[in-house]
Amino acid sequence: MSQEFVDYVLKSKDKERIIGIGKADGKKEENLRFLGDLLRYSSIDKLNVDNIREKHEKEIREYEHIIIILSDYDLNTINDKIKLKAEFLEESLKFIKEKGLKIWIHPLLMSDIMEISMDSRFDLLDFLSSLEILYDKGIFEIFKLVTLHKNSLLEIFSKYVVAYALAGSQVKGRNVDKSDVDVYVIIDDTDVKMHTFEELKAKLYEVVTTEALKVQMFLNSKKVIHPQVYTLTEFWYALSEYNPVIYTFLRDGIAFYDRGTFIAWKQLLLKGILKPSREAAEKHLNVANMMLKDSKDRIRNTINSLLVNDVAVSMLTAAQAVLVRYGFSPLDPKETIESLRKVFVEEKKILEDSYAKDLEDIWKLRKMHEHGEIEGFDYKDLNEWISKAESFINRMNALKQLIDREKEKEEIMYYIEEYNVLKSRLEEIYKKSINEIIQEKFSLLGNIFEEVNQYIRKFLEGKTEDLEYNIFKEKIYILIRAFRDYLQGLVEDIISLYSFKILLKGGEVLNLLVFSDKLIVISDKVLLYDYDGNKIGEFNKEYIKEILKDFSKLLNYLDKNVIKVLDKVFIEYSIAK
Repeated sequence: MSQEFVDYVLKSKDKERIIGIGKADGKKEENLRFLGDLLRYSSIDKLNVDNIREKHEKEIREYEHIIIILSDYDLNTINDKIKLKAEFLEESLKFIKEKGLKIWIHPLLMSDIMEISMDSRFDLLDFLSSLEILYDKGIFEIFKLVTLHKNSLLEIFSKYVVAYALAGSQVKGRNVDKSDVDVYVIIDDTDVKMHTFEELKAKLYEVVTTEALKVQMFLNSKKVIHPQVYTLTEFWYALSEYNPVIYTFLRDGIAFYDRGTFIAWKQLLLKGILKPSREAAEKHLNVANMMLKDSKDRIRNTINSLLVNDVAVSMLTAAQAVLVRYGFSPLDPKETIESLRKVFVEEKKILEDSYAKDLEDIWKLRKMHEHGEIEGFDYKDLNEWISKAESFINRMNALKQLIDREKEKEEIMYYIEEYNVLKSRLEEIYKKSINEIIQEKFSLLGNIFEEVNQYIRKFLEGKTEDLEYNIFKEKIYILIRAFRDYLQGLVEDIISLYSFKILLKGGEVLNLLVFSDKLIVISDKVLLYDYDGNKIGEFNKEYIKEILKDFSKLLNYLDKNVIKVLDKVFIEYSIAK
């Protein structure tokens, strides 16, 4: 029964995305809880999982459960990922119904695997590693390897294991058929007193690699676990120093075990709270220059090493520093080259393509040298690339200075725009000029209001030579915060002024608030819709204060896009102001 379905999906239009298919028996009591929990990640309608479990309790117990893992690394938006899963489900269920198969399918994207990890459901990951394999490009073998390796380390080190995570391209569902499996192990060293750092690292590495070899032999696997072992102190230091390797691992890694540290840092990184500072970018540009200077001093002794390591990495580091300053998270080498060209050469047109080409060429030479395709370089090669690298890093310094100026102006412009929106909101509510409102409601801020208006006038007229940006930002933010806090207390006034009335066929009246990025429908609950007509949230009415914090996106008009959503959601309705 299950094999007939497997044969079908492996010929479907999504066959290239399928990286693993496993089976579990719902009749086994120990599987039932995991299969029920897995619905929260495999279902499209995540809000109604409990209803689905209750309604189909018999089928869940009696049917064969097929878990299909799909690669979605090339899909950048949530909508694209949902579309992939929805279409896969629709076509698969159609086949199952036509054939009368008693099968319950669980399609999981690699992003769903990441979500399981972020929810600390490591027991679910262990469950996936125990499935009966029906088809595998390598992902289930990887799950088995890392699960057994993790468990063996937990038995040895117990509470000292801070985190164990899978890394590399395989976390995105790419290259799962390759032999290398990259894992990171973080061990708590904060109470170790009997060993030096070097002794501790050597002992830890020996144990971790030995256990990896045992697991590989036990499973008779041709894949090789490559563990990166960090002490907690060492990992934290690398994180604070903006080590791109650590940031990439933290961003992309899938934790198979965590005591609460790794996932907390990962959430901070994904929310944009944990990010490299301007000082970190400056530091790495300085590091790049120092590495370049060192390469000149050691040119006669280590030509090959200088070219493929110091020179190449200095150029990459300088490019990464510029991209970080622009707003990117730390990128891997391939992403760095692609982003440098796309953003600064093609889109903004402030960098010559020759610099992106130089970075691409030096990194290609490095890879060719690593793979033995180039035996070595001569003095002429090194001199040529040192010259190119000097030019490259100087150009990155100039580019970063330009970005610094743009960022500061963008930040000021953002403050001005928000300030103007909040002013308009107050004027619309009170039907008075902002000067009158300041005198009546914000009299203590009158002097700051006058100063800010002078700053804004100078900035917009381009008279920025003697403009003190830090003071300007500080004073305008005082007003923004005061206006925002005040408006938050006027929820009913805002709803009354900006809302539209939706009159439904049965006589029910709803309030509609239109934002530039969403629609809010208020009844006994607060419902959020995107501009595709999809419900993206449901909250209690108390949540309206949180929603209304973003006044700048609130609109006072309807357009065809809004009407299109209302037609889809309500079908028969009328609308009034």
